[in-house]
Amino acid sequence: MKRKCNDFTITPNTQSERVQTNLWNVMCGGKRVTTTVGKLKAQQTADALNLDWAALERGETRAARAAGQTSTLP
Repeated sequence: MKRKCNDFTITPNTQSERVQTNLWNVMCGGKRVTTTVGKLKAQQTADALNLDWAALERGETRAARAAGQTSTLP
């Protein structure tokens, strides 16, 4: 079993030029990894990344897309 880390956290997105107000950043080491809509989705993404740091890269190859595989994120 992989060891869980706590490197990925969530913070509210405060960019003033955005029209959407329910944006959350998934952060690692003070740098934004991704932005999601909704706090629940951001927490799910952070939890998945804390279990597997490469979770966002799963299913992103041409062969994986052709085979119909998707990302492992919930």
